[in-house]
Amino acid sequence: MDKFFKYLYYTVLILFVSGIIYLTTMLFLAPRQDVYDRGFIACTKELVNNLAECERGKIGCPLKFLWRDMKCNVGIIYTGVADWVKGKQKTPWANYLYEPQLIAPEDQELYQSNALNDMMDIEYQNQFFERKNEEFEAAKQRMMNTDKDVLLFNPNAATSAKVLPVPKEDENTEFDKGDITDETDITVTAPENPEAANATAPRKKDLLQDIKKQTEDKLRKGN
Repeated sequence: MDKFFKYLYYTVLILFVSGIIYLTTMLFLAPRQDVYDRGFIACTKELVNNLAECERGKIGCPLKFLWRDMKCNVGIIYTGVADWVKGKQKTPWANYLYEPQLIAPEDQELYQSNALNDMMDIEYQNQFFERKNEEFEAAKQRMMNTDKDVLLFNPNAATSAKVLPVPKEDENTEFDKGDITDETDITVTAPENPEAANATAPRKKDLLQDIKKQTEDKLRKGN
């Protein structure tokens, strides 16, 4: 009688250890991603969601959900064996050892559609523009580091040339022969604004004519 209980004890122990080893091996080999959440994936997701609700420092909560996850995994194995016996699947492990499917058949046509291809092209173009913008910013930074004294061209900056003031004509001013060459010393910087240029041009012409007229009068009087 003692031998019978001894054999029964060791038989149950061996079956239990073998079941643990088998369950661990299947969990390691089973796919972890599948669009239909087949096999042990549903049990794992439920375990993760339950463990997120446990408070830190309480060991009873994680152990409870780990035990529930083990029962869920054993139930998956039992379902596979039962379906194999009933002829619903070819092997006992067909329901948790399978070829994973990441894209559902109904989404396969969308993946190959023109609309999705256009979206992929737009994404590629956006990445291209971002990369070119980064290259431009890097080149700009290198130019600034090379010569910090050089001002980079800014198309938005409004620049205007300074116009030198034209001296007013004094009727009582007398000129001598040496003043004839003074008209070549008068310089006026033309502004970039066309209106300012048109406003200053008549003043310069009148001034030159007056200088020429006064010079001729002085020469005539001298003769």
